[in-house]
Amino acid sequence: MNIQGVVRAFRPEDRDQAAEIWLAANTGAHAFLPAEVWQEHLPDLRNALVQATVFVCEREGRLCGFIGLQGSYIAGLFVDPKLQGQGIGSLLLSDCQKRFDCLSLDVFAENPRAKRFYERHGFSAGEPKPSGFPPHLEHRMEWQKNA
Repeated sequence: MNIQGVVRAFRPEDRDQAAEIWLAANTGAHAFLPAEVWQEHLPDLRNALVQATVFVCEREGRLCGFIGLQGSYIAGLFVDPKLQGQGIGSLLLSDCQKRFDCLSLDVFAENPRAKRFYERHGFSAGEPKPSGFPPHLEHRMEWQKNA
C-alpha cells in the first residue's frame, strides 16, 4: 500500500467520514469566513457527495481525504487537517490528472497555501473575481494535460 493511502471511488458508507473531513478542512483553511458558514452548508455537502464524482484516499480503513468533481471541475479537494502535508492531496489530484485532459477549480484569494499547491501541480491562476461569499475574491485555476 502507498504510504499516503489508496485512491478509490466514493461509497455511500464514506459519507459521514467525508463530511467530518470537509467540515474540519474548511474551517481550518478558511478562517476568514465564520465557522457557521460551513455548518450551514453541511447538508448540501452530504447531498452533493452522492451526486458528484468523488474519489477518496483511504489508509488502514479510514478516509484521509477526498476530491469531488462535477465533470472536469474540481468542486473540492479536502484532506483531514491532522494528515495534511503527507502527500494525500497530491495523490488525489495526480489521480484525477491521469483521468482527465483538463481540470479547473476556484480557490479563495485569501487561501494562498491552496493556490501554491495547485500551481505546484501545473495549474495556472486567472485574475481574482468575486466569489459566492462577498466581499471575498477567488481565482479560477486551470490545468491542461501536456501544456
